[in-house]
Amino acid sequence: PEGDPTDPTDPTDPTDPPADEGCTASYTVANDWGSGFTASVEVTMGQGSGAWEVSWGRPGDQRITNAWSSTLSQSGTAVSVTGAAWNATLASGQSTNFGFNAEYSGANGLPTLTCTAA
Repeated sequence: PEGDPTDPTDPTDPTDPPADEGCTASYTVANDWGSGFTASVEVTMGQGSGAWEVSWGRPGDQRITNAWSSTLSQSGTAVSVTGAAWNATLASGQSTNFGFNAEYSGANGLPTLTCTAA
């Protein structure tokens, strides 16, 4: 039955612990000068704790030139970012930021980020 406190699989039961939300990532363009930009990404851990990874496909012809507060790798248009030594692991509800500079021509599209908690 719905709302049955003895059924741990009932999603409507308010006494069940929340599902692990992994992590979320929010992308903000802090400065754009027409041929390049600075972006900031905030990573927030959901339930649980651990390492995190943010990945996306670079839109258009963006080329990341440098990054900070993270370890960034690129292969073709694929970008993968993990934390630096001091922010690689987050506790439940904790957030951190990393940033990067990039160049582009034409339109500066916004990527769709995927955040994965490890």
